Amino acid sequence: MEEYDSLQSIRELDLCRHRKTGELVMVNQFYNNGASEGYFSSSFIDKQISEIQKLDHPNVAGLKHVWRRGPCYFLAYEYLQYTLSTLIKNRQDLVKDDQSFRKNILKQMLQAVKYFHEQGVIHQELRPEYVLVDLDSNTVKLAYIGETFRGDKGPYELGSLSYKAPEYVFGPGNFSTPFTVWSVGCSFVEMITGKPLFDCNDPLLLGGRILRFLCQSNSEGQTKSSTSNKPGDWRANLQFKNLTEEFPGLEPAEVDLLSKMLRFHPDERITIEDALEHEYFNDFQA
Repeated sequence: MEEYDSLQSIRELDLCRHRKTGELVMVNQFYNNGASEGYFSSSFIDKQISEIQKLDHPNVAGLKHVWRRGPCYFLAYEYLQYTLSTLIKNRQDLVKDDQSFRKNILKQMLQAVKYFHEQGVIHQELRPEYVLVDLDSNTVKLAYIGETFRGDKGPYELGSLSYKAPEYVFGPGNFSTPFTVWSVGCSFVEMITGKPLFDCNDPLLLGGRILRFLCQSNSEGQTKSSTSNKPGDWRANLQFKNLTEEFPGLEPAEVDLLSKMLRFHPDERITIEDALEHEYFNDFQA
């Protein structure tokens, strides 16, 4: 990054300033050795970057510059003041205690995801680190990094597991629009509680935590299953909680929306379009 000075590291992104122009950007970098087994080819990554550069929406962070140094790629996105993860950590007066602020963040996240879906894009790494926020303009933008570039790692180690949906852990592992809805729901809960809903990077631990959060359990703490002998695998017989019990201080509409986003079965999750029309946003004013 010879042309940029790094000012601050914010989890996955670096705040940098261009030495000549003074322009501020948020830089994401990743390592990819296309000549080695398990990595993506350079042509695949170039195609991904080209697709990112074509994205154009008020709630999607623009990719301003791209450069490469050896096997390292650098993607420079337009600058916004904060990431959502920083606000969750340092400004709970805004995120956790101000419902209208949460509504604004969530609404704009959903608008960005709707645009992604319309473009055939599934954001596989949607989490607070890639949600950029400008408090002065009240603007939220998602940084899209393309399909996961960390080709040297196994499928359970791509990026952060904590925001990945049950179908990624338990199978069939398809990335589709309900997958992104789950990720938004996890970020929604994190705004409410101030901490990640599922904070782990081990697939077995994540699976267990998802089941404990969503499912009823018996006196021994084991996940309950129906005895109705429904056809299909064990997932068809799970008995689920009423999430109102998990969030007793929230208004009914807020709990209803997050519970519909965090359904175990992807075909039962609320769509992005229906989420944007949910009663939770009835009194929303941008």
